[in-house]
Amino acid sequence: MPEAKPLSSSCLLLSLLSAHWAWLQLGQAFPSTSEYLQRGWQRLLEEGEGCAQCRPDECPEPRGCLAGTVRDACDCCWECANLEGQICDLDNTNHFYGKCGEHLECRLDAGDLRHGEVPEPQCACLSHRALCGSDGRTYPQLCRFLEAARARPDANLTVAHEGPCEAARLVPEFFLQERALGHL
Repeated sequence: MPEAKPLSSSCLLLSLLSAHWAWLQLGQAFPSTSEYLQRGWQRLLEEGEGCAQCRPDECPEPRGCLAGTVRDACDCCWECANLEGQICDLDNTNHFYGKCGEHLECRLDAGDLRHGEVPEPQCACLSHRALCGSDGRTYPQLCRFLEAARARPDANLTVAHEGPCEAARLVPEFFLQERALGHL
């Protein structure tokens, strides 16, 4: 049996540089924490394994999910959903980046193609209306309001009214009645 030849130092250096470059590129692609990156790699590693029998009692409980929770690729366990602006899986055939959260959808962001950017799918909020929170802060849209409410669950944050907080005096009586009835 022929003896295995050791890797040359230049080959080893090239391999290490390639791995480091790939790691840096991946770090730039994820706007979130290292936990988000770890989820993607975990999904990739598990992809070849297929789905085992679902045992919900063995599922880890997701914590700190600012965009809510979604089912995993096997439709068994709950996991944190992706926030607005995070890269996402455009369809259900991929399970690397994850699914978007409540009131978010995965859209292909064309970016500025003139500068050679590669289009990438990102979670985008379905709502574009500003909201006034019960904390007196104006939120640019529903998704940001929900993130704030989930970040501070003890604050019992609610929607005071649609539109900026400064516009409260302009809200018609009908809108206030509808809110009181729970229709908004």
